[in-house]
Amino acid sequence: MRQLTILVLMVVLAACSESQPAAKPSAEPDKPLQGTVLQAQGEALQRAKEVEATINQADQQRRAELDAAE
Repeated sequence: MRQLTILVLMVVLAACSESQPAAKPSAEPDKPLQGTVLQAQGEALQRAKEVEATINQADQQRRAELDAAE
């Protein structure tokens, strides 16, 4: 009997609760962290990747210049 009462109470509470609105997709698919608490970390990570690419490009250019000088 007690289990039936708990089950009925859970059904009543579930029926009375408001449905949660669906999460809106971000405007740009390239920025999944847009509008979240992780947005700042995502931007910092992107800047770090850009710096890494710049450093790698400069390193490749330097190596090509050294090979040409030999």
